[in-house]
Amino acid sequence: NRLQFSSIHTSVWFDNELSLWKATQTKHPDFLATSKAALGSMLLGHHLWTIHNDSALCSETQTYTRMLTLTGCSKEEYTCSEGSCVTMDKRCDGKEDCQDYSDESGCRPIQTFD
Repeated sequence: NRLQFSSIHTSVWFDNELSLWKATQTKHPDFLATSKAALGSMLLGHHLWTIHNDSALCSETQTYTRMLTLTGCSKEEYTCSEGSCVTMDKRCDGKEDCQDYSDESGCRPIQTFD
């Protein structure tokens, strides 16, 4: 009894004993990716993943980390870091619309010269 998402070549599941997500691929049996994202996140939003034994085309090292985003948002929506969606017009509008305020992160004011 484990929470698992599967496709033709990839399986992603939550390992209750280690309290982390794992991803494997049938075409590359040595490949493993892990994330310490909380079970309740259902992996939606931005999460740090550690990738082991990936293709040399992706990395020169055997193990590396990447911030990956899984979203259910449409193309017209911004994915908040915690996984919720807000319309793109709310991104960088000066108001905090995401619960984690990520819609205002990295925004810079526009300078005009008269």
